Amino acid sequence: MRNKIIKDTFFLNTASLLKQGLAVLQSLIVMRFLDPGAYGVWLSLNIVLTYAGYINLGLEYGMGNLVPYYQGLDNTKRILQIQDTVYVAWTALASLCVVGIGVYMMLIPLESSLLKLGLIVISIMVLFEQQILFRARWTANALKDFKLYSLLSVFRGLVSFIVIVPMAFFWKVEGLIFGTLMVSGVHMIAWIIKASYSFQGQISMDALWETLSIGFPIFIIVLGGSLIETVDRVLILKWLGPVQLGYYSLTSFGGNSLYGLLAQAGSAMGPHIIEDMGRSNNSPEALEKYLVGPTILFSGLITIMIMGLIFVMPLLVQWVVPKYLPGLVAFYLFVPGFFFLSIILTANGILYIYLITRRTQRIAVYIQFATISIEVLAGILFIRLGWGIAGVALASTLAYAFYGLMILNLAAKYVLPDMQIRRFFIFRVMFPFVCALLATLLTFQVANWLFPVASLIKTIFQLVLYGLTALSILFWLEKNVGILVYIRPWINWLFPVSQ
Repeated sequence: MRNKIIKDTFFLNTASLLKQGLAVLQSLIVMRFLDPGAYGVWLSLNIVLTYAGYINLGLEYGMGNLVPYYQGLDNTKRILQIQDTVYVAWTALASLCVVGIGVYMMLIPLESSLLKLGLIVISIMVLFEQQILFRARWTANALKDFKLYSLLSVFRGLVSFIVIVPMAFFWKVEGLIFGTLMVSGVHMIAWIIKASYSFQGQISMDALWETLSIGFPIFIIVLGGSLIETVDRVLILKWLGPVQLGYYSLTSFGGNSLYGLLAQAGSAMGPHIIEDMGRSNNSPEALEKYLVGPTILFSGLITIMIMGLIFVMPLLVQWVVPKYLPGLVAFYLFVPGFFFLSIILTANGILYIYLITRRTQRIAVYIQFATISIEVLAGILFIRLGWGIAGVALASTLAYAFYGLMILNLAAKYVLPDMQIRRFFIFRVMFPFVCALLATLLTFQVANWLFPVASLIKTIFQLVLYGLTALSILFWLEKNVGILVYIRPWINWLFPVSQ
């Protein structure tokens, strides 16, 4: 089982590396073509598209959990009923969402023609993305075919770069909007052609009810997580305007890509966690192998990535997109928050399954409500204090820290009943982050003392100290979780040994 997870993770992470690399390059180029105000409008439209993706009301998550669960029970008939019922219901809900957007546009006239164009495009993309997400979820959870999932993910990244960059160059934000629609359409066609799913007509109201009973509580929790990750943009859009939202895009520019890389690894474990829960009669103690090692590994890797971003990102902004420099302070304050999101990639899955099977998911909702309250209240307070987008970024990081530590501690409580073992686990998770934070502050202090004026030598000195810190964390990871086991597939791929 461990080898299968490592293999799945290899496919997902290799694809994610390629896709995220293309996405970062594409974002840098597009940001050069667009001023912060126009880019802020595009980010505003993306908020609408993000929430439109939750129109399935949890059917996606219900199917994703029930299909591998019934595979563990070898119940083929129930699997067919669930997947066909979800497909029909999800398609119907997506169509209703399109109608809702159309009614909104008719009842509330929009002064901005750009927003009107964006909403029309988004309404079409809702249907496209629904077809993509259904097949992607089915392929990953039913077939566990992460190779196809990964290949089509890279395919979308390539098509996106080839299409969107020239369209943004010639037609600015309008080209970006139409280009995104074209990419979504091409990706949908690719999934329809390559995915082996075929509708069998096995629709069942009983299957619909069961899927919703499992998926809707997860939906509430996932929606709360999405609010936590997007409420900062809503605050900026309402209180500071789209131009500041454009500057704020730096906060997620590099960190989102790195977090997404680890999230792919976390998603590869999801179906295996559910299957093991079925085999172990929902015993959380059986999932220790999914919580301890992967979480410590994620904490070390994201720490190295965040520390690298802190040193590299200012150089990229100054050389490539200098007009976005006002967002750099917000970036510094925001990017540590990705650590707290990364350390709960497996804890989230374990905790939600455990709570939902015991009908106590309200505990996770309470934590999310408290997190959103912290983020909103602190964000508004910091804005009123005149801290602008930097204050919003700080509020987000504080909220992420609260959320991450609460979720991790709760999941560890169920999986690791012994308090001493649990405390030592939390300590090991936090250790690389705290050490890297101190090393980063010390590096900046020493560099500024030795080289008061910015120079190439100062930059090289900082990068050397960063490299030494990163190597130290890698050695620590090898000692604690055996990182070579996880990276060996990449070594074998890059340097194949002939038999």
